[in-house]
Formats: sequence, structure tokens, C-alpha cells
Amino acid sequence: MLLMIKVGSFENIFSIEALFDGWREFMRGKLRSFEIIQFDRFRERNIFELFEELHSELYRHGGYSEFFIRDPKLRHIHKASVKDRLVHHILYRALDAEWEPRLHHHIYSSRVGKGTHAAVDAVDGMVRKVSKNYSRICWCLKCDILRFFDSINHEILSRTIQQGVSDPQVLRLLAQVVKSFESVKGSNRGVPLGNVTSQVFANIYLHPLDCFIKHTLGQKSYVRYADDFIVLSDSRREIEDLIEPISHFLRDILKLSLHPKKIILRPLHQGIDFLGFIILPYYRIIRPTTKRRMITKLSVHFAHAMDSDEDMSLFKAAWSSYRGLMSHADTYLLEQGLSDRFSINY
Repeated sequence: MLLMIKVGSFENIFSIEALFDGWREFMRGKLRSFEIIQFDRFRERNIFELFEELHSELYRHGGYSEFFIRDPKLRHIHKASVKDRLVHHILYRALDAEWEPRLHHHIYSSRVGKGTHAAVDAVDGMVRKVSKNYSRICWCLKCDILRFFDSINHEILSRTIQQGVSDPQVLRLLAQVVKSFESVKGSNRGVPLGNVTSQVFANIYLHPLDCFIKHTLGQKSYVRYADDFIVLSDSRREIEDLIEPISHFLRDILKLSLHPKKIILRPLHQGIDFLGFIILPYYRIIRPTTKRRMITKLSVHFAHAMDSDEDMSLFKAAWSSYRGLMSHADTYLLEQGLSDRFSINY
């Protein structure tokens, strides 16, 4: 669990004790890459050197290595050095402590105790409330922001961050992190997916949108996860009329655009597709593309499971993970079918 530190003085946030605590948190649950092992091997020397760099203002953010992952779509990841990622981690927990109380309850990305499953549960609960337990029609507006992380404007982000930070040294360090991606992007827009700070930056950047939809537009049934958001209503006209003001707010205030192919308006009985699940009256299923991907991955792991104990362990780990996913939907027949197919007796 992140230590909840109020954004205050630079000396407190980056004290030697905070740097060592931050390193222990940073290490927790991570795969031990060569660069992490090397940093940890000489952690006292490395952390004291970082402390001196930070407090003498000689610290300069380095460059990024880059690679692609499929999650499930192809994503371009940029990874900073271990030293820079430790700085990110400490800034993240400080910003998170300051901004967490400000965020609206139904913002579910990158927050302790939230996450994708909680977001889907929240939409499900709102659906039942708006539809009066499925006795009335419920309309859903689902939107996605076009190239969100690549489009975050550094000037707007810095201006919004300043609402919670007063120490000039902290602000200068945050400015370094925000601008560290400019040499990669060649512009003052975008934050790298590989930075933990990008997660809290996203929530800070979209906080004005949350306030606009909740307060100015008066929408109570609103859920956001990263740049995907849903609004529910019993009136099609009301929900259609939200598209234009939301689009104008994003364009004029945040310099963003709605993805034109991902503005979806549909009634509940056609299914609400959100974060890998489809919500319908009385039940919830796994999105068909997610189900196909799950079956394919299990089949590949199972095909190699007899080759070695290690491969069998990978199959069991994958099965356990997907059972967890299926537990959040009405998938009894699917789970039984997969158990029979792969001869699973547990």
C-alpha cells in the first residue's frame, strides 16, 4: 500500500528516509531485471548519490528505452532508468496522497481499492438504479478519448498540478518529469505509458472533465476508467445532448478529442460493453473477443503443459488468472466447458 504523504516540502518528500522507503516499495512485487539487481546491489551508494543530486538540484532526468507489448492491442512503451523510476515512484505517491481526496468516487483507474472490476460493478449498480431494476429503459453513452496519453498538453497538465503543489523545488522536478518525453515526441504533448507518474497525471488532467460532467452537466450516473467513460440515463434525448458539450469542453479546455469511432449510444438490452465485459439485464458476460483470446492462450499453454513442470505451472497460473476473471461474470457454463476441455479437476 502506498504511503500517504501530503505534498509539502521538497525536504520531506525526498528525505533520505523517504528515498529508502520508496525503494522498498518500488521493489515490491517486481521482476528482478539486471538493472534493478545492479541498483539494489549498491543501493546505499546509489540512493545517497540520488539524494545529493536532488537536493543540490543537479539531478537531470535521463532518456527512455522503448519496446512494444500487446495488451491486447499493440502499445508502445517507453521505460526510464531505474533511478528515474524511483523518482517517479516517490512523486507518484506524493501526488496521489494530495489528489486522491479530490477525485470523484466513480473514477476507477490507478486508485487503491478501485480497478476494472470495481468499475464494471459500479456501472452494473447504476444500470439497476436508472432502469428501476430493469423495469424501464436505460440508455448508455460510452466514449473514448482519441490518443489520450499521446495528446496530454504539458502546459495544461503543469498548470493543473500546481493546484496541489506549492514547493518550487517539487514543481521544478515535476516539470522535468513532464518534459522528459519531449525529446522522444518532439513536441510538448504526451506522457509515456511506462511511467507510473503518467497514471496519476491522467487522473489529474481529466479531473476538470469529471467536474464538468458531474456538476455542470449534472450527470450522476458517470463512471470513468482512464480515458474510457460511461454516462447512463433513462432519456435518449438527454444523453444524446451530452455529446456536443463534452466534445467542446475537451477541445476548448483540455485540447483533446473524442474518438469519432468510439462514441457509442445504445440501450441496455443491446448490452453495455465496458472493460472486457458486457452488461445486460439480469446478467453479465465476458466480451467475445476477450473470451476468444482467453481460450487461445489457455490452448497454447495446455499444448506445452506436458513438456515440463515449468510449462504445467504456467498453464495452472493462466487458468487461475482466468478463473478470477470469470468470477466477475455469469460464466458457469463457460468455466465448466473449459474444465472439461482441459481435464481440470480443481
